[in-house]
Amino acid sequence: MSFCTRCGTQLTPGAAFCTNCGAPVAAAPVSSTPASAAPYAPAPYAPPGPPAAPGSGKRTRTIAIVAATAVVLAGGGAATWLLLDKQSLAECIIGSWRADSLVNTEVRPEQGGATINYSGVIRLVFRENGTYDAVWQDVTMHHSNSGDTPLEDFTDTARYVVTGDVVDYSDPDAVDDYSTDDTATCSGDELTLTGESIDDGYGYRWVWHLRRE
Repeated sequence: MSFCTRCGTQLTPGAAFCTNCGAPVAAAPVSSTPASAAPYAPAPYAPPGPPAAPGSGKRTRTIAIVAATAVVLAGGGAATWLLLDKQSLAECIIGSWRADSLVNTEVRPEQGGATINYSGVIRLVFRENGTYDAVWQDVTMHHSNSGDTPLEDFTDTARYVVTGDVVDYSDPDAVDDYSTDDTATCSGDELTLTGESIDDGYGYRWVWHLRRE
């Protein structure tokens, strides 16, 4: 129910003018917002993640390739890899070696042998062409029975052949062979030569420890 705003007369529903004073009936205001419209709610803020490091995709692919290669090697290739990586004595012995310790044991028929140690610069140089040099400089022989004896400097060149774990020398004047051969073990930077030369119960047994220069 509504009334005229000018004279107060009750208005006829739907009339455009008041029947008493003729004043126009004001239209009811229209809401600009529907009653059923939901209020605006902004989406929650999500901070952006850190930028990708340059080349990170490439690194990921590289790691994946390495991992896949490791799996293949584990299936049998690893054993082959280790075998290929292991040097033979003939390959390992090539180079220049300096003695850390040289010990000779003198063998005599009538008594236990004396020990003979050496100090000074003692170097062996093995070449791929099958020759080697033995170089002695400022060397002193320390004999457990007769004391110390300075030795003359010299360089001896000889030929050698490696068969299995044996180094066979062809020069009877070579320093450490006495016309015989050495059993050798070589691992990285360490070389050990062992051997003996005994005739009619007299001679020497020796152990040489050398390091790669």
